[in-house]
Amino acid sequence: MRTVLLRVFLATGFVLSIACAKAPPQPPPPAPRPHLLLISLDACRADHLSVYGYGRETSPFLAELSARGTLFRHAFCNTHGTTPSHATMLSSLYQETHRIEYRAAEGENKQEAVPKRVVLLPEILKAEGYITLGVTDGGQMARGYGFDRGFVEFDDAGGGIASGTEKLLAMARRHLPSGAPLFLFLHTYSVHSPYLPPEPYRTLFGEFPHSIEPTSEALLPLANTAWRDLAQGDLDFLKAQYDGGIRHADDTLRRFFGELEADGMLDRTVAAVTADHGEEFADHGGLLHRNFLYEELLRVPLILAGPGVPAGRVEEKLAGLVDLSPTLLALAGTAPKVLMEGRDLLDPAFRGEVLFAQYGNLRYALRTRQWKYIRTTVPEGEELFDLVADPGEKNNAAAVERERARRFSKALEEWRRARPDLGAPIGKVALTPEHEKQLRALGYIQ
Repeated sequence: MRTVLLRVFLATGFVLSIACAKAPPQPPPPAPRPHLLLISLDACRADHLSVYGYGRETSPFLAELSARGTLFRHAFCNTHGTTPSHATMLSSLYQETHRIEYRAAEGENKQEAVPKRVVLLPEILKAEGYITLGVTDGGQMARGYGFDRGFVEFDDAGGGIASGTEKLLAMARRHLPSGAPLFLFLHTYSVHSPYLPPEPYRTLFGEFPHSIEPTSEALLPLANTAWRDLAQGDLDFLKAQYDGGIRHADDTLRRFFGELEADGMLDRTVAAVTADHGEEFADHGGLLHRNFLYEELLRVPLILAGPGVPAGRVEEKLAGLVDLSPTLLALAGTAPKVLMEGRDLLDPAFRGEVLFAQYGNLRYALRTRQWKYIRTTVPEGEELFDLVADPGEKNNAAAVERERARRFSKALEEWRRARPDLGAPIGKVALTPEHEKQLRALGYIQ
């Protein structure tokens, strides 16, 4: 220990030297915990974003955001359908574990709430001292489905992404003076059907002759027969409207992030932008998001940016939405205190070599970087695709690659058996007439 000599003059005139210990240097105060911002663009497929290589300039702002952070090139939902996929995103539990809409393919009621035994990310963050603020576009993300749990403020009145970002910004500004870290969650149906972006986005990517309206009511009867009943002009028109919705969302997010920066929040904010599932445009003969597990439905955008996130990085590992909550918790400096089945995507030990997905108990998929194996339970069947040679998943190789299909089938069954049993029944959602009307417009009920 370093010492210093103090010379004390006594009344006698003598000088007394006293050795005193010098106080050790104090550690710097801990850095404030980051704000967390999670944005879900419902039904946004990754390959319709220019930041993922799409030919139309649909996502220039997300390209800028990814340059400041990490873009996951191979990100996927682990189930699709708004309620079960968001439950996986916010709980880090597979559908095989949380069981929301697990038997929907058997004709059971799809309007199922998140059971209380499933702990959601905002509940964890609130217990860790975060002020949790959420805005959704309602529908199957309304409070009746349980997605308000853990939020200090929650708004599910809907209104689209422009309205949603304004409301979330107002919430953040109310709580920012407290100095506490904020968790901000934004969900929007602005990309989801009906494909009706505001002007000028309806004609931004061209005008095409068409005989169909881009509403869910008009598209649902064609969902399984698009290849027979849609002219090319109709399909081009639907894609242009959908892409216009993506660009509208992208431009709105640019303004929103600009406001966060002006408020001094952005440098302290970890932002995650993703989607709960993709959308089909006759890729396999249908429209919307049917009960299949092909790439157009599973592959979603995933961009992380902010403190603790590597900048300018494109990540090639397989990433699932089941991994998102553990990743955000790690960036917040806390570890999950409840069961989570995902991993921290930024952990160097995370290898990301295999990904599992499902559609209830009807279809299951195992995916590697090169191969995807799909098992259908009713009627029984299997598909195997070489995604390098056949990225469009048109040629089923299961009969040719029999040994590979057998190994993947075994691995898939082992994964299913390893899922924990949480027990307890699923809660049903009581729908009001107004809520039914909203769900019908979104194509959730007919």
